[in-house]
Amino acid sequence: MAAPIALRRWSGSLVAIAALAPASPVAFADPPVWGQVYGELGSYMVADAWASCTCPPGGGGSVPSLPVADTYGEGGLADQFWTAFQWAQVGAPPCWCRSIGDALIRVDGVGTTTLRIRFDAVANANHDCVDQCRQGQCNCPSTYETGAYAIIDYGLLPNIVVDEVTLVRVNYRWSQMSANMYRPEAPGGGDDISDVTGTMADIDVTGTPDGDMGLGGGEFDLPAQRGSHRDGGTGTFVVSVGPNINASFLISYTVGLIVQIKQGARGQQHPCLEYDSESVASGLELVLTLSEEGGGGGGIPPPEGCPTPELRFSLRTGSDYELSDPTPDGNEGADPGDAYVAASFPTPPGGADGVADDAPLFGGDPPPDPPAGGSAPTCSGIPVEFARTPYFERDGMDQIGTSLVALMASQPQQVSGALLFPIPRDAVPADCCIPEARYLALSFADKSSGPFVSCDVPVTTASPLGATYGSPPERDEVVGAMVVPGIVGTGIPLAASTYSLHDEDELGLVPSPPPTPPMAPPPPQDMDDDVNALSAVPMGGGSCIIELVSASHEACGPPDPSIPSVPPTPLLDPGSVYEYDPSFGALMLAVDEVVHLGLSDTTDLDAIEVAWLDHAVYGASLALLFSVDDDDPATAGDESGGLDPSVIYYSFLDGSFGVYVEGLHDNVDAITAYDEPLLPPDAQVPQCATCPGDLTGDAVVDSRDLPPFVACLLAPGCDEPCAELNGSPGIDSGDASAFATKLLGTTDGDVACP
Repeated sequence: MAAPIALRRWSGSLVAIAALAPASPVAFADPPVWGQVYGELGSYMVADAWASCTCPPGGGGSVPSLPVADTYGEGGLADQFWTAFQWAQVGAPPCWCRSIGDALIRVDGVGTTTLRIRFDAVANANHDCVDQCRQGQCNCPSTYETGAYAIIDYGLLPNIVVDEVTLVRVNYRWSQMSANMYRPEAPGGGDDISDVTGTMADIDVTGTPDGDMGLGGGEFDLPAQRGSHRDGGTGTFVVSVGPNINASFLISYTVGLIVQIKQGARGQQHPCLEYDSESVASGLELVLTLSEEGGGGGGIPPPEGCPTPELRFSLRTGSDYELSDPTPDGNEGADPGDAYVAASFPTPPGGADGVADDAPLFGGDPPPDPPAGGSAPTCSGIPVEFARTPYFERDGMDQIGTSLVALMASQPQQVSGALLFPIPRDAVPADCCIPEARYLALSFADKSSGPFVSCDVPVTTASPLGATYGSPPERDEVVGAMVVPGIVGTGIPLAASTYSLHDEDELGLVPSPPPTPPMAPPPPQDMDDDVNALSAVPMGGGSCIIELVSASHEACGPPDPSIPSVPPTPLLDPGSVYEYDPSFGALMLAVDEVVHLGLSDTTDLDAIEVAWLDHAVYGASLALLFSVDDDDPATAGDESGGLDPSVIYYSFLDGSFGVYVEGLHDNVDAITAYDEPLLPPDAQVPQCATCPGDLTGDAVVDSRDLPPFVACLLAPGCDEPCAELNGSPGIDSGDASAFATKLLGTTDGDVACP
């Protein structure tokens, strides 16, 4: 694999980029506003892959693969949008390798007082060798090497437009996150490169006392282990500008991402899959606001509009905590039709309804129903067609603030009923209920593809790929995912970088199951729970009161009274999405899988999430993200609809669909998204409202901050965010040294919040 280039700093490029700007602004404004942004992007994208695999006879034959030369991509320059992408793939299922490097820059707010700049990059590599994986076991020896680099430098030169010479205060807020996931299939695999390096961001302003404004935590590295890194802060500086004065105002960001899976022979008896994956991503968002010095509005930019998210989830039928657990141990109390708040377990004796109850959906609570009891017929052996009614399992969920049914009815439609055009972003009131599909959370299926009537439930079987999720060391019952949200509809699937988020203990599902040992069968499953649906909403739910629901094909709810039949016809179609609006008080069909998504009518939607995606023609538009279920061998139809259960698809509800994210490794059972990163519990550290060191909240670091800082330093477990100055967990001597330096002004030149 080619060696990465050295990371470049932008100090030498300031003059070159400044030369792009005109001698004076072409328009004036009062108050000051941001003018045209000029930029230069230097990106080095490389992805290469090599694989060979020979599967046993009857397993699909062998697929020989040849080395692919390194490929390189350069970002293109546009007014407000920069992007770079490269990928390489060798082979095809059942044996293949793929590497992806991707980057995106967006600039928004020209002509206003607030400029938002966002940088995203991801590198992803994986290798698969499958032999009829979902039908039996096999041994799939192979050799491979695959990897991707995404090493990118950005330089942007904003322009401040004013109508007279004045001092302008620039307030900024930044937040940065990097994460990776490392999934070796065998111990000692030697895949030792999976990191983020040289992450740096700066604001360079000439002619001001502030000079170089450093952002971020300097350089840091995420080694070849699962992890995430999040930091952020605020600052302010003053610059003199005028109609004939251009401040040399450079914003630069440098990041290097590297993933690599090394060559080597592997083979495992269970499951019938050879899989190895690494992914890593980094993103930074910078928000800058303008105000005239001495005028109003000179404060630090406000915090993000969306508060800390609350994670809600449902459990699959036959989970350890669910009422239908066929191996009961006294903790059963969850309704598979309800949604519960993370960490709200254990439920009281006999169980309890969730924060989202399925009773209003049907005018009565179908079984299983706590605390009344009852259970679904797990392990009964009766036909699926007779068991799926009257029981209900919430297979997918989302909570929004605006009726999707009403939105779709207000838009032009095709004869079929599908939308003629995507729903534009400005047609929907802004809230925190419909996010951009950038920060995701996922849960993988924790059972195989059979039905619960055949005892195929989380407490008796492993996932389709033989994994047991939810163990504390792994934190993979719910995993986070960062996506570079590029323009969809271009035919290029996106890759995501996943990272550890929650184990079962952290959701309140105690105890967690033991992890799956490498190169061995899965452990006993009796303590295993399976998160079946996810929704991220503002704490307490906010305005997200409208429920979107999909049903499992195994438990669709009460029979349809208008269709008398044997076996009973279920009220809900497992391929459709239904809406419950409390103000309307009735369940309504919102999305039909055939009409709006272009899927087969046997498809079972496994996960759903309404989010904003950039359409290639129409820009930011409303889309449905979804996954499909594995095909159930006990039914006549194909619940997968011929699609891949490990892929996240999207649709603009126009009768068609496309691939949004691939490269995931197991059946995607649940999806949610939020406009803020979803973080593991130990990473949810509140940000200082003004700046590090300012414990009195007056935007100045001075002697008045010393007593509260010393008190925090001496208090065990103090987590005051404004006392955190060195970026490492906990308030310690490193923070004390940084506080003293800041208090004395030996670094900044003054004591004001930098």
